[in-house]
Amino acid sequence: MTETIHVGGTEYASVITLLQNECFPDDRWSEQSIRILLSNPGGFGVVADGGFALGRAIVGEAELLSLGVWPEARGRGLGKALLHRVVSEARLRGAEVLLLEVAANNSIAIDLYRGCGFVASGHRRDYYSAGQDAILLGLKL
Repeated sequence: MTETIHVGGTEYASVITLLQNECFPDDRWSEQSIRILLSNPGGFGVVADGGFALGRAIVGEAELLSLGVWPEARGRGLGKALLHRVVSEARLRGAEVLLLEVAANNSIAIDLYRGCGFVASGHRRDYYSAGQDAILLGLKL
């Protein structure tokens, strides 16, 4: 994978909004919400052609809030490359752990995260709008 991946803030709000809403049409975020997240202390965006991630790192802990790859760009390692960049950015920002929630029925994402060393740390019932449970995963940095 030789994809160019950029890390930044509010300058990526528009493109992240487009990517997020295309990747997750049932869980659309407003550009204003993404802009606020990116302007808050610790907030950051990771962007590549066909994919994105949103994260934040505060006081030794980082959280991956969303990661998505356009359907046309899937299966080529972009999700893994984005995740590695989030891990690197979290470390640069002083995080000792990276946490996330993933839909319990999203086996592709769960396999990606576990393949990168994340381990289950909890479960949230009815976490997503469709009544879907979430699995909590964490990675020690």
